[in-house]
Amino acid sequence: MVLVNKKTVRKVVKNNTNRKMTAKEVAQAKSDRIMNGVAYWASFYRKNPQRFVKEYLNVALRPFQKIVIYLMMANNYFMYLASRGQGKTYLTAIFCVVRCILYPGSKIVVCSSTRTQANEVLLKITEDLCKNYDWGSANLNREISYSSVGANHAVIEFHNGSWIRVVTASDSGRGARSNVLVEKLPIHIEIYERNWAISVEAKLVIICRYRDN
Repeated sequence: MVLVNKKTVRKVVKNNTNRKMTAKEVAQAKSDRIMNGVAYWASFYRKNPQRFVKEYLNVALRPFQKIVIYLMMANNYFMYLASRGQGKTYLTAIFCVVRCILYPGSKIVVCSSTRTQANEVLLKITEDLCKNYDWGSANLNREISYSSVGANHAVIEFHNGSWIRVVTASDSGRGARSNVLVEKLPIHIEIYERNWAISVEAKLVIICRYRDN
């Protein structure tokens, strides 16, 4: 049997509690606090991507656009059919940016019947989102490590390992690999009802997410 002096035990515990942290321990504690904050806000913005668009990218969306962005992020398969001029390319570009930032390592392939049409999504990022939204554009530019949009090569790469690339929707694009596929398709709709007919030119945006990061 070992007798322990209670006063000695209390003194030892007090000394350990008041012990000054080393420089390495201080740095580790600071790093842990930062990463815990990053994890909290990343989780919050993944559930509320429309708020990320406003609070990080400084882009003010209309109510219907907020709903579209939320549905794009929340579903593995998303289809958006809309007439010309409704901002499909704009919303698709925002979705690609939000996905790449909030999910490191995202690999997004944008394809269309023509490469020029697919390039419009990347041009919307580099020529609009990266330039016209004040501090939001500054935040986005800090996320991007490399960008090139040309007739034969179009890619945007992010510091966290995510990227967006363009391929043509043809046999030559079969070898492209991604975990998010965005396809832009022009369609022609004709509606016949008794004595009248409507002919509509529209575009279809399809998003398929094969695997969560």
